[in-house]
Amino acid sequence: MIINGNRYQKENILKVIGVENELRLSLSLNLRGKTGLAEILNYSNPINEYTRFFYYSYLNREEKVADNPIKIAYSDKPTKPPTDTTHVITGIKTGIEIIAVLQLTSDAQRIVEIDNVLQRLRTFLLNDDKILNLTQQEESLLTNSIHTKIYSNTHDLRDINRLYYVCRFLKQAQNKTINYIVSYILRPIKWLYPLYTGTDVEFISLPEHLNNNIEEYVLQLRDDILKLEKCIKEGLLKLLNGYLKDRLSNLQQQWFVVNKMCTNEIDRLSKLVIDVRSGRTSVSIVEQTLESD
Repeated sequence: MIINGNRYQKENILKVIGVENELRLSLSLNLRGKTGLAEILNYSNPINEYTRFFYYSYLNREEKVADNPIKIAYSDKPTKPPTDTTHVITGIKTGIEIIAVLQLTSDAQRIVEIDNVLQRLRTFLLNDDKILNLTQQEESLLTNSIHTKIYSNTHDLRDINRLYYVCRFLKQAQNKTINYIVSYILRPIKWLYPLYTGTDVEFISLPEHLNNNIEEYVLQLRDDILKLEKCIKEGLLKLLNGYLKDRLSNLQQQWFVVNKMCTNEIDRLSKLVIDVRSGRTSVSIVEQTLESD
């Protein structure tokens, strides 16, 4: 899948590739660690019409616990679930996933040429061709005209900055047993403890529209902070270093204040979401909070 960037409407890439709503919200609110593809949420470079997202997924196998309610209900396990445990892992999917973020040149002709090469790479991964033959000019386009950042569920690919080499690795992996975890299969804890009646394992999903509103708000907030931080660290340090140190110090202090405010806002929303999911707060309270902001 190849997705074009847009300076006016930032794509939620994790949503586009099918990451489920509750997981995306947990990632955006720091309720779950960002690993693998989720690290793309920390991408701080500008996303605009010169940005391309190259996504590829190859599933090797899936293993899961058989769905046998009677056997599960009376299986050998503790009499009640661990405190505050809402879900249990009942399966895994293994394979390889990558998202390559590519920043293209602003030259219109080169953009067309690079897009054509990206389509060739996509076709190579999806069909039965064993060898990818790029011309020297095409390799040069990928090497010299693009800034590339790779996100993946395997460390083997994260430090490679040439998409051509990544695609060769992916093609070779299609015929091998892959043990890299792509995703977990989760079920509510009551699937494992159907006879347990306690309320401490409650998990209430937020309505989809509210989930999306919170996620978009937090992602925009995080994006603004990352861009501001990048500007201060890279641009202003070069401009002011050695000349206006006092002014730079004041600017850094203001940055810390703004960053703290944003962190507190995300923490506040995180607590609200946790309270809704656990049944301690109603959805209407969260909606009122968002409307008042």
